[in-house]
Amino acid sequence: MKTNLLARFSIILAAIALALFGIFSYGLKGGIDLSGGTVLIYQLNIPKDYHGNPNELARQVITTLRRRVDPKNVRNLVWRVLSGERIEIQMPLASAQSRIAQRRYQKLVDALMRDNIQPSQVAAALRASPRKRSQEILALAGQNHQRLLLLRQLTAAYDALAAANKAQAKYANNPLAMPPALIAQRLQASETYQKYLAGVLHSNIDLQHLANLLSATYQTHNAAAEKALQKAIASHPGRAALLKKLVLAYAERRKHSGGLENPAELERLLRGAGVLDFQITVSPQNPAVPKALAQLTLKGPHSGFTPPGTRWYPIDRTNGESLLHDSGYVTGQWEGRNYILLYNTEARALTHNSTRRPWKVNYANLTSDPQTGGLVVAFNLDPIGAVYMRQLTSGNIHRDMAILMDGKAIEAPRIQSAIGGSGEITLGSASTAQAARRLEQQGKMLVQILNAGSLPATLQKHPISVQTIGATLGADNLRAGLHSAVIAVIVVLVFMFIYYTITGAFADVALILNLILLLGVMSMIHATFTLPGIAGVVLTLGMAVDANILINERIREELHKGASLWLAVKQGYDKVFWTIFDANTTTSLTSIVLIWLGSEDVKGFGVTLLIGLAVHMFTALFVTRTLMIAAIRFGVMKKIDDLSVKEYFRDMLTFTWLRGRWPFMRVFTLTNFDWIGKRRIFWVVSGVIMIAGLTAFFLRGNKKYDTEFNGGTQITLRLEKGKTMKVSEVRAKILQLAAQVPGLKALRHATVYSVGTHHNEFQIITSIVNPTAKPGSKASSTKPAGKTTAGPAPVQLLATKLEATFANVIAVKRRLSFTNVDVPPSRIDDLLDNRTVIPITHNDLQELIASMPNVDISDYHGGVAVVLRHIRPPETVSSLTGRIRDMSQEPDFAALEYRPFKVIPIRYAPGAALGHGHAPVTEAVVVAADPHFAYNAYNASSLASWKQRVAGAEWHIIRTALTTSGGLAGITSFAPQVATEARLNALMAVAISLLLIVAYVWIRFGGIRYGFGVVFSLVHDAIVAVAGTVLAVYIHETFIGRFLLVSDFKINMTMIAAYLTVIGYSVNDTIVIFDRVRENRGRLKSALTQKLVNDSINQCFGRTIWTTFTVFVVVAILYIFGGQGVHGFAYAMLIGVFTGAYSTLAIASPMLLHIKDPPSKPAAYPGMPEAKSPQAPALISSQLPPSA
Repeated sequence: MKTNLLARFSIILAAIALALFGIFSYGLKGGIDLSGGTVLIYQLNIPKDYHGNPNELARQVITTLRRRVDPKNVRNLVWRVLSGERIEIQMPLASAQSRIAQRRYQKLVDALMRDNIQPSQVAAALRASPRKRSQEILALAGQNHQRLLLLRQLTAAYDALAAANKAQAKYANNPLAMPPALIAQRLQASETYQKYLAGVLHSNIDLQHLANLLSATYQTHNAAAEKALQKAIASHPGRAALLKKLVLAYAERRKHSGGLENPAELERLLRGAGVLDFQITVSPQNPAVPKALAQLTLKGPHSGFTPPGTRWYPIDRTNGESLLHDSGYVTGQWEGRNYILLYNTEARALTHNSTRRPWKVNYANLTSDPQTGGLVVAFNLDPIGAVYMRQLTSGNIHRDMAILMDGKAIEAPRIQSAIGGSGEITLGSASTAQAARRLEQQGKMLVQILNAGSLPATLQKHPISVQTIGATLGADNLRAGLHSAVIAVIVVLVFMFIYYTITGAFADVALILNLILLLGVMSMIHATFTLPGIAGVVLTLGMAVDANILINERIREELHKGASLWLAVKQGYDKVFWTIFDANTTTSLTSIVLIWLGSEDVKGFGVTLLIGLAVHMFTALFVTRTLMIAAIRFGVMKKIDDLSVKEYFRDMLTFTWLRGRWPFMRVFTLTNFDWIGKRRIFWVVSGVIMIAGLTAFFLRGNKKYDTEFNGGTQITLRLEKGKTMKVSEVRAKILQLAAQVPGLKALRHATVYSVGTHHNEFQIITSIVNPTAKPGSKASSTKPAGKTTAGPAPVQLLATKLEATFANVIAVKRRLSFTNVDVPPSRIDDLLDNRTVIPITHNDLQELIASMPNVDISDYHGGVAVVLRHIRPPETVSSLTGRIRDMSQEPDFAALEYRPFKVIPIRYAPGAALGHGHAPVTEAVVVAADPHFAYNAYNASSLASWKQRVAGAEWHIIRTALTTSGGLAGITSFAPQVATEARLNALMAVAISLLLIVAYVWIRFGGIRYGFGVVFSLVHDAIVAVAGTVLAVYIHETFIGRFLLVSDFKINMTMIAAYLTVIGYSVNDTIVIFDRVRENRGRLKSALTQKLVNDSINQCFGRTIWTTFTVFVVVAILYIFGGQGVHGFAYAMLIGVFTGAYSTLAIASPMLLHIKDPPSKPAAYPGMPEAKSPQAPALISSQLPPSA
């Protein structure tokens, strides 16, 4: 006994330890519906000449796109192959930890920026009165004694310069009379002042350089970078503490980095993949190369010196390896990444990011040279590209021309002669078969790159399905789901303890362990928690209670038969084992079907339920049994009394349990109800309900389906706190929008309804979807990579217009419009010509732009001023600043994150209250500067670098930040073909589940009558559950409907999951009674009579009621408190809980008498005893055998 208990408790503790390790080591991963984010589904354009495995092709597309869009896996994108022609991309929003870490890091960066001294601050301090100057100098120095010394030296130099200037002023009318000594004194004073000013400014921290060192240290564990980082911290002793905090904050930010704010950003990244450029390589003989290489090692590719008109470009990790083995190129390494030095001026580069007109490669193919027999890649450009290519190659003959894909270098062949519309890249010939294969693979890779951006198959222009959950809605879903789960657990724990006392407490322990083990297993297998998944957890707990009720009721029954307490416990567990096993197996079958055919969030429910069923088999049958054996062995549980409610409370209040005598509460006694005799009444009632439901099902047509099954787009509109609208008001705005926007005319037929009872959340359902090609359509294999210039996708247009229409009642980041907003960065010269973008060549804004106010912009001298005119709708300066700063933290704009900028208000919106500092503006100027790329109109290469890295980059980030919108709580869009497939999957899921369950019951119970009994019962339950869903529309707006929280529920994959769970739950009850029928018949299978079936039903009636009650309570809590995300699911389950119990008692069991089994030999059942008639209740003492 002791050894047995020791082993049992060791197993239990080991399982708990393993689960806790999984939870704390791996954490729980929230799905899109809980954490917020977007799911995009794209159709692939498969080349006509492709005859391989479509799934393998889709995997290749994903590999290529992942490498381009998220090479360092910082965006936490999830990629999946849905079929050979579709891929799914999940884009979670930045997590709460990520946002907190980012804010903490940004706060420290801002503190360091504030501590950096700007020239205007120095000038203002030096111009102050002597007393005030001393105070301001101390303030500028802070705790930095070295800086204080430099500032004092600068002050002395400033005074000397001022004195020299004053002395020179005396000769203003006769400068020729000025003594040479005075001129020399003034020049010396000026040089000294500039020297100390440079020293003061040099005491600033170069944040971009610091960030490069941090990146190198934490990304690639670069020892040299780590040493340089420590040296940088040591060189600023006055700010060492702040810098050390920044290092820790950077590590934390990197740990939780990832997530995009808007699906349009991801669509933009996917569309941008596949851009082809040609650029001339820099010769290693260039005298500036050694300095450039040294600067790359020290400062990285973005901040260091490069020869005029050149830039470092990353080398493609997969296809660019050959560039590293040729000494004719200038290559270097930073952060473990290889770079190549290339020219980026128009004379030596043919790119898409320039002022040139759009061009493209028409096609490319692999062929052989007729003279040498070697492999060549032949390519052809369109007429515009041919002109540009001739200009590029004719001036760079015998130079190497790099081929870049998405800004990454792939190959760099030598230009032998000028190339026009057609050209060839000579690969040469090979001397061995292995070399020949390698050369052929290289040629095929180049052909793919030149043809279609190296994608083996391209994506359609727009996604065929878009599902977006906003951060607020995701947080609300999580909060509601956890709230309902906590309440359900507490209610169940209390009920089990009250009803079964000590064995109920054991069941409670098992229930808590069930939750811990479930979460542990899900953490270790990296399963995703979805909102239906939380519902699955709650439901699993309810079903786990069912198993414990079965065990306790069986123990109660064995005690009535006269068994000792120890024998009653043993018999209780032994006799219910197969019942629980069969019940859980049938439910597991539905879970497997959901995982196979369900949508992503429904798969989460299936996984959770499947794991939960396996775990609760362990907790219910092993953990509780161990606790009961231990309680009996150590005298904690000596006797169990089956007492009425009154007797129960008497014993509890007289503390008889302190002596080991524990009561079970008895509410229901054995009934003698004639279920079989009333079966025809039950069948008539069921028939009426089923006919009504089926009639409503067909009459409602497609209106009963959600967008997931119908196709179309569903928008969730959530108003700001404290604001409400009527459905009629929302509908009026929708109709107005349909009339005003040509592309949204279908909104005239949109359905609008309120969600909940607070009039602050609405669902808008419309037929608008993104256009798609027909499924299975194939694209030409020679289709070139190009740029899309068409307007936004219909779903994106709909979202943008809705955000603008309801901007005054929803919390939204609005898309702003301003002059020249549609001009891309590639046309930077046009923006310079119309003075939207202006180089900063003066220290005052009014001197730079005559119509502007006097504002000191000397700190941004050599930078750029971006003029934003006619901003619509007006936006506050703080909002503009925040949006630009937030965008600078995206991976695409990482090089601009530490560049100082400022938004200067110019003109405020009419009627704006200027006093409170949050007035919206209609005109503003954004100024920014980069000390590494100052404006120089007299140096062509410097000017080109400034245009690209400062002017173009700033326009790009400002334009992107201010035109990116977001604010709708949720968007779900399904193309018609996706919806059709979803309906077919749902039908298949129900049919396959029914067949599997019927087959299992038929085989396990060894009779066709059991299989057909289950069929009729399950079909009844499914129809009634669907009937309850489609009939809800007729009462949801009535007083009763509002009181019962009924909505116009729609059928979608989540509801299908509910129906299948109802089926699985119904089978549980049915199996319990079928098991009792088989037990009462005995091993010799006596005749199946009306009395035997009635007795079996009545013997199980009490446990049926209590198992139904516990699951009903759990689901009711989920229905009331679980939020809108699981409201429909819980509604279907509430109906299913009743119909499942009812159909077991009134349909499945009576049906056993109407179907005859074919003659067969009696089959023994493992552990099945002879049938015994029920005996009168008895109070039995504990008699523990010595061998126990």
